[in-house]
Amino acid sequence: MAPLSFAAITNFSRFTRLLGNRFRVASINNKPLSRNVSTAQVTEQATATAKRAQSSIEKISALQKPIVDNALVAKEIFKEVWTKEGLAPPNMTQLDEARNFFAKHFDELRTLKSKKFQSHSSRDYAAFAIRSVEVAGFFFIGEIIGRGSLVGYNV
Repeated sequence: MAPLSFAAITNFSRFTRLLGNRFRVASINNKPLSRNVSTAQVTEQATATAKRAQSSIEKISALQKPIVDNALVAKEIFKEVWTKEGLAPPNMTQLDEARNFFAKHFDELRTLKSKKFQSHSSRDYAAFAIRSVEVAGFFFIGEIIGRGSLVGYNV
């Protein structure tokens, strides 16, 4: 998108001048008005708005080149990985195998009844809870050793 030209701003100013004092403006720069606004004030405000819009458009267009460059680099990296790894989209037999695998396992989940949970005793649940706490404890101890401190990382 091309930035606004001086001609566009001038045309907008002419347009606002044609409107002139025909319309009441409720506010200019958040200051309420109870009288008609002069053409000079409307033109000044329109020019200021056009300049702000032009600077915003220039900022956005300045971001276009880095975004496009990064996208092209990502495309080239993806292309290299694709060819070196010998990647290919799945064929129909692989898709059918995956669909059958998921359908089988989802059917097993659907047929799961609460009776399977009732077959365990409270002793089994207690043992499960103790093992879970033990695994979590080992995980947290490993995290402390990995960090080298009890709280936070040494930066």
